[in-house]
Amino acid sequence: MAKILVDACFGHNLKQIRMSCDMSQADVVRELNLLGRSISVTQYGHIEQGRANIFATDLVLLQRIFKVDYSEFFKDLVP
Repeated sequence: MAKILVDACFGHNLKQIRMSCDMSQADVVRELNLLGRSISVTQYGHIEQGRANIFATDLVLLQRIFKVDYSEFFKDLVP
């Protein structure tokens, strides 16, 4: 599985998207688990904090959960 290297900006975007959907980290993890991805709240929190990388397949699942365009995850990232 391919991983996407995250940074603080990606994590911030992820958190903003989650909050705009009025979801807690536990809500997101529950949805991920229901979709077949076993992840803990701690692991998810580390992704939001930019301390852990994310699998590309997890990003696909998060896009389904949040129903946003992929560009929202990468907003304001500077190459």
